[in-house]
Amino acid sequence: MHNVYSYDVELVCTDHGQQALVSVRQLTIDVIDVNDVSPRFDQAVYVADVLENNFVGAFVVQLNATDADSGENGRIVYSIVNEGGDRGGEVFEVDPDTGTVTASAVLDREVMSRYKMRVRAVDCGRPTPLTGTAILVVNVIDIDDELPQFLSATYFFQVAENQPSGTEVGRLLAIDADSPTHGHFYFRLKQTNGEDDVETFIIDRQTGAIITTKPLDREQKTAYVLVAEVFEMKYADDVDHDDESVSRHSASSLAVGKLNSTALVNVQVLDVNDNKPVFVLRQPKVYSETGNGAEAVMTVSNVARKGNVVATLTAIDDDDGNNALVTYSIVAGNDRKLFHIDAESGDIIADIDFLGDRDNQVNIYNSGACFIQNFTPDYFLNVKAKI
Repeated sequence: MHNVYSYDVELVCTDHGQQALVSVRQLTIDVIDVNDVSPRFDQAVYVADVLENNFVGAFVVQLNATDADSGENGRIVYSIVNEGGDRGGEVFEVDPDTGTVTASAVLDREVMSRYKMRVRAVDCGRPTPLTGTAILVVNVIDIDDELPQFLSATYFFQVAENQPSGTEVGRLLAIDADSPTHGHFYFRLKQTNGEDDVETFIIDRQTGAIITTKPLDREQKTAYVLVAEVFEMKYADDVDHDDESVSRHSASSLAVGKLNSTALVNVQVLDVNDNKPVFVLRQPKVYSETGNGAEAVMTVSNVARKGNVVATLTAIDDDDGNNALVTYSIVAGNDRKLFHIDAESGDIIADIDFLGDRDNQVNIYNSGACFIQNFTPDYFLNVKAKI
């Protein structure tokens, strides 16, 4: 349908004579426009994709609206409507004459991945301009610009000693603010200052699981400090890789990205009760080695009285905590009830008044890790330390 803005009319006037006379005139009728048509966008919804980290002024989309009116009534001015919490007007601008939308700020997908805003086309009609609107959706497309980050700057793990090699002590977790297609990680332990801690553990490069390479001995080392690094996985080919394919991807096609972060990993070795108490003979006056163990000689004064400490036995245990608490007891040789031993301190205490013309000789014999035997011409004791 064509719009007609003017009409050419031919007027003919004829009389009624026997020979009619005719007069002809041309008449032009111009139709004056009234602003009665609103601007109309060629799309109800515009969708555009823009890469993040763009330059200011980057092209986003071309809007197009038409108005069937003429002159100023049909001249359109474009704008972005700022309404509600929409931030589109802050980061995008539209040329009011051409409808070209450009970025007025650098976009960051990790801050905002999608913008939805209303755009407006207004004619210049008088006295009342007319308006048309459409929706503009801008998707911010991710590029790999984010540093992989551990969920914690410091990890604390515990593992019992004497566990077989290959025991998992803990697992590191990392995140990447980029989209999931950029979210595959490569973990490794970093060699630091010649320390051999890193040789005691390995890390699964894909899962972040930290695993022992040998049984640990708490009595040799109670804690390890490791430095872990996480990188983003890169591939030599351009094929997309899901989680399953990543796990079986060959090392030859895998490369380590430049972006990385680090974390400290503290591994505490927990004690297992794997050491027997060992007596340490400190007080005896004379000490000698025998074929059966350690033998020491001490003297109990002939004026020792009931309640006197006549000897103190000490046993040590290389285990930790409750596993190293030692309890002392007399298990044999005290039939005459001459002594008792303090279960905590190891003090041997006289239960009688010792009398006579000479001191009493006491031989203390260490028969093994847990037993001491005391024997004299008059007395024989078997003393045990246990946890």
